[in-house]
Amino acid sequence: MNSSTPFSGAATVNVSHSQVPKMALQFSTERDIDRIIAYYVENSHHHVHVRRRDWIAQHASAGQFMLGTNNDGDIIASSALYDYMVEGDDPGGLPSYYEVGSTNFKKPGGAGYGLYPLFIASQVIEAFLEMAPRQKCIANVYDSSPVGTQLLVGQVGWVTIEPTEDILEKFKSTKSSDHSNDEPMTWYASQSQCLPHQARIVLHWIQKAEAYNRKADMTMALDFSDFALAKQNRPLVEEIAYGDFGRFLESRTHIPLQDAQRLLRERYLPECSRSTYKPRRSGPV
Repeated sequence: MNSSTPFSGAATVNVSHSQVPKMALQFSTERDIDRIIAYYVENSHHHVHVRRRDWIAQHASAGQFMLGTNNDGDIIASSALYDYMVEGDDPGGLPSYYEVGSTNFKKPGGAGYGLYPLFIASQVIEAFLEMAPRQKCIANVYDSSPVGTQLLVGQVGWVTIEPTEDILEKFKSTKSSDHSNDEPMTWYASQSQCLPHQARIVLHWIQKAEAYNRKADMTMALDFSDFALAKQNRPLVEEIAYGDFGRFLESRTHIPLQDAQRLLRERYLPECSRSTYKPRRSGPV
């Protein structure tokens, strides 16, 4: 990915420090449920599916929403990981798939900074490290959104798939009765060999720590101080991105993510993570 235009002080002349835009990145907690639901009601978009409120609440409380908040603590960006338990999955175990969905950037505020790849890649790496699905992460994009497809495939490295009936039925069950956009869409998947590329996307933004909105000619600081992938799990992200494990993944065809996580734990853990790394989830939300 190309770096955004670097920040020049000229954009913030006569602006106090407290007014400089900032987005803090973190994963959700149970305390965020109501404001996440309110965010999607207030910032609806015809390319973002309307989900059941109980479905949102279930996954928000499990830490499966990635949130971006502004200087006042208000949500200005959000993306979700939704469990897709399908036939053959152990009801007491992890699902075959996670849908990366409900990715939405507030206008104005969070939109226009080119952060879509960061949110998608972070969700995949977080899922892999903390609650690896039996198979892979999946997503869908409306065919009327070529920009979304270009970002997901061209920048993040996902591939087109043909969804199974189980996936389609599960997706339908997540939608609210308020959902009205039934335009054609295409499904995509994140394969194991793409994990290193997505880990590099995450590290790129952590290291850069700012994003530039060309249309508004404005730079926004990115705060990763409460972001697990930049803190306790950063050595693991670096191993996926640049280590022997990442090179192994890139040299192979797709490995189910649960099997790939097991390989990481058994053969490739960085020394500093061997006594501390333990996946957060091993069962249903």
